[in-house]
Amino acid sequence: MDKAFTLIELLVVVLIIGILAAVAVPQYQTAVDKSRYTAMMNAVRALKEAEELHYMANGEYSSDIMDFEGSLPAGCTASGGWAECQDFNLSVTGLVTGYVFGALRSGSANSYIVWLDRSNYPHRIDCYAYSRAGERGRRLCQSLGGVASSSSVDAGCGGDCTIYRLN
Repeated sequence: MDKAFTLIELLVVVLIIGILAAVAVPQYQTAVDKSRYTAMMNAVRALKEAEELHYMANGEYSSDIMDFEGSLPAGCTASGGWAECQDFNLSVTGLVTGYVFGALRSGSANSYIVWLDRSNYPHRIDCYAYSRAGERGRRLCQSLGGVASSSSVDAGCGGDCTIYRLN
């Protein structure tokens, strides 16, 4: 009795593994991106609250992230108008355009924007999916419940992204 696998049986197994990998890898990437994005969302929300407190204390929003070093997550360093964290960058542009901004540093190339209470779009929250990320970026925004917007709001993507409303 021969106990070896035939070449056809081995090819079928490899084909099945390939199909499973083709389905699983995008789902894994979305899960990793969503995890990083969630950490970024929390940091952006904390900065938004700090901006609102700054407004209440000073009568205007800040334009310098150095004003909020105490509100940055552990491991983030602020310099040159940005805070650099492990997986994302943060910026406040309250005085100029009225939003707090976070951008993933790798992977899906998505941004998260929370508009300030006294901006042109109070309480608005957006997920930006940049075209260089392709389907991966769009999939992330959609997995967060984002709905593609036809808004003309352009906060720096220069027409190179799709804006998804998260609220």
